[in-house]
Amino acid sequence: MSPIPTKTRGENESAGRSARKPTKELIFETAIELFSRDGYRAVSVRDITGVVGIKESSLYKHFRSKEEILDTIFDYFLSEMQKVQPPPGIKEIMGSIPPATFLERSFRVFLKYADTPMMAKIYRIIVIEQFRNPRARDILLGLYRGPVEAMERYFREAADKGIIKEVDPQTLAVAYQYALHALVAEYSILKSYHMDTGVIQERISNHIQFIGNLVAK
Repeated sequence: MSPIPTKTRGENESAGRSARKPTKELIFETAIELFSRDGYRAVSVRDITGVVGIKESSLYKHFRSKEEILDTIFDYFLSEMQKVQPPPGIKEIMGSIPPATFLERSFRVFLKYADTPMMAKIYRIIVIEQFRNPRARDILLGLYRGPVEAMERYFREAADKGIIKEVDPQTLAVAYQYALHALVAEYSILKSYHMDTGVIQERISNHIQFIGNLVAK
């Protein structure tokens, strides 16, 4: 099953201005809005169809169940996160820029896909459902473990190539990534409530610079 939406964000905005979106896309987006606000269990199919403006029977033409909608939401989130990959020629780039710059660029790639209204709402769903839904739990654990493993590989290879100081790559990756994850979580909470994010953004930048400068030769 292809994750929804299939259009780019720009195309979706344009389509929204010129014509009604496809019903399946409206169901998908409405479910995200309601699940992130009220929690998956508190939202019924009737709640979703009421907002979309269709009959309950019409929803089942697109999704077999509420559970399938949630799975499709998770599929979309994972497909977007898979785009958070190092740029081409990463090994060449590693040796040509300071470690802090490399870490900053890597973080910006992450933000490009993760720091959107839809992804923020899906992340909220995952956090809410982590203790009730095994897939939500596994996705959240992956968000912790995957970046740590990626950073460990970077620090190990950079140290082996003499780009950075000799370090314990696993310990450094944990120190860098877990602190960064907590900072990003706070940033997401503040942003979702339309609160000022200036201080936390500065802390994120300082953390990245600190680790980068710490390992620089």
